[in-house]
Amino acid sequence: MAGLASVFVYEHRSSEPPPAPWFPSAEVRKKWRRIESVSRELLQTEQSASLNQHRPPDPTYIAIAHAWAAGEGFAEVVEAEELSGGDFVRTMKQLIDLLRQIATMAPSAQTRSSAEAAAKLLMRGVVAASSSVPGVAP
Repeated sequence: MAGLASVFVYEHRSSEPPPAPWFPSAEVRKKWRRIESVSRELLQTEQSASLNQHRPPDPTYIAIAHAWAAGEGFAEVVEAEELSGGDFVRTMKQLIDLLRQIATMAPSAQTRSSAEAAAKLLMRGVVAASSSVPGVAP
């Protein structure tokens, strides 16, 4: 769940093209394709209604979120993805916030449970340490 939720918080900003998305399973790939399809439909509706267009979801962070939730080390995740430590922590905290909101609001008990478990898996190491620094919001 962490990987799929990451598509709503991460935005690839490098001048280099993003790497090809990596999916931990066929099920995650299928769910990503559904999210992508809904996003395209929404963009078309926004255009036809002359509304501001939303930022499309970005699958670039799926592999990073999955690796961190699976227990991969900070150095390995950051080095493998050429990501700054600050960007990693900031994005993880945004992802944890989104997962906690899903855990609170999702109509399905299974979705709530999965979101809560994913948030707990992500809140470790440097991410957790950054939340315990005085003057920094958790």
